[in-house]
Amino acid sequence: MPAVDRIIISLSAVSAVAFLGQVQAPPSPKRALVKTSSTALLALLALFRGGPALGVIALALGSIGDWCLAFDGEAAFLGGLTHFLMAHLFYIRLFSQMAARPGTELAYGLVPVAGWQAQAAAALGVLVVGMIGALVPRVPGGLRVPIVIYSTAIFAMVLTALAVDNDRILAGALLFTTSDALLAANQFLVGPKSSHRGWMQHSVWVSYYTAQLLIALEF
Repeated sequence: MPAVDRIIISLSAVSAVAFLGQVQAPPSPKRALVKTSSTALLALLALFRGGPALGVIALALGSIGDWCLAFDGEAAFLGGLTHFLMAHLFYIRLFSQMAARPGTELAYGLVPVAGWQAQAAAALGVLVVGMIGALVPRVPGGLRVPIVIYSTAIFAMVLTALAVDNDRILAGALLFTTSDALLAANQFLVGPKSSHRGWMQHSVWVSYYTAQLLIALEF
C-alpha cells in the first residue's frame, strides 16, 4: 500500500476514534468537523486510489450527510437523510455495474432470486418493512415519506451488494444497514432517558464508519 494511502487511512481512523469519544457531546461545529473529516478522508482515499467516480461521489455525499447529522433538529436530520439517500443511489448504480457472484441468478440484472443471497434478501425485506411499520407512526409527519423512500433505497443498495462478488462490499452494505436501523431506533423508538441510548449511539458510529471504510478500501 502506498505511503499516502496509509497516511490518509491513519488520519481518517484517528478522526473516527476521536469522534467516538464525542458521540454524546453537545452539537458544535468543531465536533461536526471531527466527524465529517473521518469520512471525507475516505472519499479522498478512493479518489487517490483511482476508485470509480460513483464510489468517490457516494463517499463524499456521505461525509456531507455526516455534517448534517452532527446537529440536532428536523432540518438537520432531513438534510442528512437527503445526502445519504443520494449516496445510496450512487452505490446502487456502482454495485449494479460490478461483476455478479458466480452462479448467482439475478432478476433485472441485480436482484438475487436464488440461493442464500435470495434468502438473505427476503429476510432483510421483512426487517425493512417491520422497521418502516414501527417508525412511521412515531416520526414527525414531514419525515414519514422521506424515511419510507430512504428505507427503500438502502434495501435496494443491499440487494445490489448481495449480487456483487466481493465480501467486503457486502459486509459494508450490511453494516451500513445496521447503523441506519440503530440510528432510527435511537432517534425515534427509544426514550430520551433510556439506558440503551449510550451503547446504541456508539454502535451507530462504529458500524457506520466500518461500513464506509470497508467499501472505500475496495475501490
